Amino acid sequence: MKNPRLWWCHNIGNPEMYSMDLSFVVDGKVSDNTTVDFGIRQLDSWFNDEGYRGFILNGKKVLIKGAGWTDDIFLRNSDERNALEVAYVKDMNMNTIRFENIWGTSQNIYDECDRLGLLIWQDMMFACGMYPDWREFQDNVRAEVRHQVRRLRSHPSIALWCGDNELFWCSYVTRSAYALCDRLNCVEKDAVTESDSTRVFWPSSPCSGDRVYEDNANPDMGDTHLWGVAHGDRSIDGYLAYRARFVSEFGFGSLPSLESVATFAEPGDFNLSSPVMNAHVKKPGAYANFLAMISNYFRMPETFAQTVWISQVKQAFALQAVTENWHAQMPYTRGVMYWQLNQWWPVSDWSSIEHSGFWKPAHYAMRRTFSPLSASLSPAGKGTGRAFRVVWDLPAKLTASVRVSVRALEDGREVAAFQTTFTFPRAGVKTLRLPDFTSDAKARGGLAANACFALVEVNGVDAAGRAYAYSDAVFAAAFRDCDFPDPGLSVADIRAQKDGSFDITVSAKAPAFFAWLDVPGDPLGRYDDNLVTLLPGRRVFHYRPGAKLTLADLRKRLTLSHL
Repeated sequence: MKNPRLWWCHNIGNPEMYSMDLSFVVDGKVSDNTTVDFGIRQLDSWFNDEGYRGFILNGKKVLIKGAGWTDDIFLRNSDERNALEVAYVKDMNMNTIRFENIWGTSQNIYDECDRLGLLIWQDMMFACGMYPDWREFQDNVRAEVRHQVRRLRSHPSIALWCGDNELFWCSYVTRSAYALCDRLNCVEKDAVTESDSTRVFWPSSPCSGDRVYEDNANPDMGDTHLWGVAHGDRSIDGYLAYRARFVSEFGFGSLPSLESVATFAEPGDFNLSSPVMNAHVKKPGAYANFLAMISNYFRMPETFAQTVWISQVKQAFALQAVTENWHAQMPYTRGVMYWQLNQWWPVSDWSSIEHSGFWKPAHYAMRRTFSPLSASLSPAGKGTGRAFRVVWDLPAKLTASVRVSVRALEDGREVAAFQTTFTFPRAGVKTLRLPDFTSDAKARGGLAANACFALVEVNGVDAAGRAYAYSDAVFAAAFRDCDFPDPGLSVADIRAQKDGSFDITVSAKAPAFFAWLDVPGDPLGRYDDNLVTLLPGRRVFHYRPGAKLTLADLRKRLTLSHL
């Protein structure tokens, strides 16, 4: 084909697809007809001899932004549910899904990724354990891998075949266990190479290269899984100080929403130490870790309902902070995928979408974080002031403006402001050495560090005239050290739209942080934005219910929360 329309991931271009009608003729008669959909694209190795760690799609380097997707443990996912969850991935500005230990319960989930322009990191069906090297077992593995790779290889969305998840972490116990994993990996590699020579086979996740499994902590090689903070540490500083080429798995847990808890627990069991709650947590001891991180950044909640909500705010804050930090290390860092996107049952875990389809606060936070244009405050370093970093992750030219206003916590008044403009010739990171309000009292108008915050507002226009915007609040002190005012949040107005959606006007008398709108009983309801910073004044939120809702019902059920 001359000058074919190329398939792109959706954030860079259009995922162009072709259809081919095929007829099978036997003895001069048509015996069968079928239609094959396909895309045309070139996806180069993500780990090549030049030392580049990342994906190169149609000649353009792609910053991978994604999450791990898992199947319903009871196989209740329908084609409609699969399509909905894949659409969520696109809606939140991600371009990649990691299918960890699933071949897909149906073909449609791969078709949807093709259609929507989402890349797939496809794991084989092996994880976190030892597998035998009997010849019969190896023959079975070889046959399965051949079958599945040949079944799926025509999908342009599949970017990489990965041998397993974390087998070699388990193999450190003995040399014989290590050998078992290596033999399995070699069988998989042979079957993949034989069945699909167009894609990379990545031996294991995490690893540092072909049969190089030990160096998960090596920041210069391969991909890495980072769980030390979430599994016990009180501070995210370890992640903020860590440099990695490709973070393929990390996460922070939270409790499910109170509405989700009520599906498996009676009010008398609303206690983190109750047997029911301990039966609905993915990692033993996780609640202690939740509380440890909460206490390090926030004041301790007083009720079970507050504990549920602040655990979700903690998850959103931590995921956003460390992801922004790794994005700002681009091009050294070429990908970040958190675990996990969805749930297979109502439980306390690392997901950003609950089993009901409810978007946790983290999902809204990560949707902003994965925006093409974003900004963050650099972590505190030894002997260096903190700087604002602006990230633009698309290959097009962008003209950007940044305004940082330092404001009083009690009433939102502006005490200092800094503004600048610049141009990104292509994807990159711009470090702004502005007066450091975290350490310089003059830069914060003489206010104490725990009495102010900075509002960062970034706007940009690309060469095609498309506009991009990002804003966020950053602090000079931990949330627990700040005396937040009562923002006096209230619903000033709700207007029903002809399509069944609503415009909700929220009023604030003082700054509100992590402002959260919720309509219990409507887990599929969606907001144009949520978990935001509100300055004194009014802001309109657009809300689209998941099921038909009257204006009167919405007024009764709508709740507002804040830090």
